[in-house]
Amino acid sequence: MVRTPESEADPTNLNSMQPEHTLPDHDLAVSVFAEVARDYRAWCEGPRAADPFQLLREATRHLARLYAAASELPDVEFADHPNPPDLPKTDWDAMFKSFGALPFNYYWEVYDPSIEDSDEPVVGDVADDLTDMYSDLIKGLWLLDHGHTRAAAWSWKFTFDAHWGRHAVSALRALHCHGESGRYPAANRLPGH
Repeated sequence: MVRTPESEADPTNLNSMQPEHTLPDHDLAVSVFAEVARDYRAWCEGPRAADPFQLLREATRHLARLYAAASELPDVEFADHPNPPDLPKTDWDAMFKSFGALPFNYYWEVYDPSIEDSDEPVVGDVADDLTDMYSDLIKGLWLLDHGHTRAAAWSWKFTFDAHWGRHAVSALRALHCHGESGRYPAANRLPGH
């Protein structure tokens, strides 16, 4: 859209408004995140490593990339949009079960470590983390693919702050700790460890 002095001067001129799906100052961050989210979706849906330790490394890489890219997402105002379809329960269950191939699934965590007298530790589940993240991220991809870029950016940022960001951090810490404690194959450990 080309802005003219006439359209700038008349705020009621519909030609002066940006279409809903554009984010002129944030296109790069949204595009980068969309690419990382598509990569994660393809990894979740496609063939993954058969070796449990390679699968662990792949999961760690995807979570780190998603978290880094989400940290750059812009704060955008809510944009009215159609509701993306929910992941069917049978698909969620199948994906959850497929992540059972990891060398471990359960870990301990404190739900909110920012509180000094926080709750007792609870059990986390990497398969649940990865599957919930997938479920949140594909909704934003659906919005993007249907021309609702602003709504996709809002959805990703909102769910990152309110839901899947916590899953990512919890799973990433668990995966990292599992690897650093010497549970990787011997070829990936320092001599004498």
